Amino acid sequence: MSRLFITFLLLMVCPTGSQAEALSREKIDGWLQHLGASDKFDASKGIDWGVMPGPFYTPELGLGIGTAVVGLYRPDPQDTTSQNSTLTLSGYASSTGAFGLSVKNYTFFDRDLWRVFVDGSIANTPTYYWGQGFHAGDKDNEKEKYTAQVLTLRPTLYRQLIDHVYLGAGWSLAAQNADEMDHDDRPKIENTPQGPSVFSSGASFDINWDDRDFVPNPRRGQYANLRYTHYAPGLGSDTRFEEFQLHYSHYHALSEKSVLAWEADGAFTQGEVPWSMMPLLGSDERMRGYYQGRYRDKTSSAVSWNIAGSSPGGTGLSPGQEREPWGPHCRR
Repeated sequence: MSRLFITFLLLMVCPTGSQAEALSREKIDGWLQHLGASDKFDASKGIDWGVMPGPFYTPELGLGIGTAVVGLYRPDPQDTTSQNSTLTLSGYASSTGAFGLSVKNYTFFDRDLWRVFVDGSIANTPTYYWGQGFHAGDKDNEKEKYTAQVLTLRPTLYRQLIDHVYLGAGWSLAAQNADEMDHDDRPKIENTPQGPSVFSSGASFDINWDDRDFVPNPRRGQYANLRYTHYAPGLGSDTRFEEFQLHYSHYHALSEKSVLAWEADGAFTQGEVPWSMMPLLGSDERMRGYYQGRYRDKTSSAVSWNIAGSSPGGTGLSPGQEREPWGPHCRR
């Protein structure tokens, strides 16, 4: 399994910068060797697994441990056109009872004519709700503490139209319940139109350009995507609303161990958008310098850049951790 990809997983599950800086390159290389980080992948042997654990601590979650398990495979070992498929399971558990598990699966079939991407998660994590809008997120003394019980699933099937252009159809499921709300805080979630429990279900369609060399952790290439998702009671959703997502990212390898990447994102919703489905300025995939969920509204846009290397630099964050943004950005 790729040493660079396993190091990427290490950054995911070792959240604090001080922990990462205390690790020497020799220690990490030793761990990687024992946990499946070789530079060779033999498709004929089935799934090549690698495991990477790491401790973390935050005031909200207490002491905990996170683990990422990744498997590289090829559905057809004779298919040398498609890139390697990946199955990634990452999770965490803490001393406060918080836990989370996410799955990402990128499968490539038939000389890359077909792709199946699946993204899902389940979590029980203490967090905060500030309200809707950028100004609400600035009022830190008015946030409401609660435990987010979340279940999400998003499968998408893609068909190649021409080289690097794919048309996709999928489904989006998201269930969220706000539990253990702090009654000493000003009630906010209780006063939303949907209340503490929300279920959203909708059909999605997207088209993209994708020539990235390795989808989960690219070193070169471009990715542009337009996605439309329609949520409606007839599809099982509590409310009717629409979401448009725009994304562009570019990756350029500066050296064997460093990559310059930048991206632009936009999310635009209309209709009866639940508080739990409003676009976020920060997430676990981008703009991680913001506390996830602090800034939410019906529209959100951001531009960011990053120079990443294969040595640990403290770029990972555990759930609920906040620090300065990792690159210049625009926000709305």
